[in-house]
Amino acid sequence: MSTRDKGMGSMLRRLGAVTIWCVISAAGPAPMAPDRDAPGAVISGFRFHSGSQCEEEGSDPWVRQLSSDLLARDGLLSFALSEFGPVVACAGEVTQRFDGRTFGQIAFEVGGGVTVEFETMPPAVWTATVSHPNGFVEETRLLEVARSYAAGLGLQVVWDGPERSSREGVDREQYWDPDPGLNGSVTVMRRQGVLVAIRVSMAP
Repeated sequence: MSTRDKGMGSMLRRLGAVTIWCVISAAGPAPMAPDRDAPGAVISGFRFHSGSQCEEEGSDPWVRQLSSDLLARDGLLSFALSEFGPVVACAGEVTQRFDGRTFGQIAFEVGGGVTVEFETMPPAVWTATVSHPNGFVEETRLLEVARSYAAGLGLQVVWDGPERSSREGVDREQYWDPDPGLNGSVTVMRRQGVLVAIRVSMAP
């Protein structure tokens, strides 16, 4: 196993899950199943706990621990907090347990109604999406954050020759890590030329 692979495995074990989906969106949780390809998908049916960080009495221990870990260490959540303000509400749930691990979902609502969503699921996928339906004003700043975040996951993305596609008015440019074992990429999404989302994903 390479040093790079060992580092990836250590990071995944430390978080206690192998998938995280992070969404930053100006819309709150929608009462329908999220479109995984949409730039602003959110958790279905979440009941936000006003003013909490998913750490109040009665919350699932896994939700409390993941909330604490993400608030302390996650770079994309830190970006959301610094740009949009503090957490004002939170919701989370365990969705399944597999091979001794717990998987689930957690969403933070920060200032201005912006939502940051994380999801974990087996077998070994990690996805983080940052989106805003009205587009990001500081495009350069967000691109820098996404590049740093991908590098922190161990991805070595090639930033030229992207795969291009369009769906429902959203143009996508997907940049890949050449290592097929990581299946990692960064997808930049624009609507009418305006940056609306960036997704960092990995499925080793």
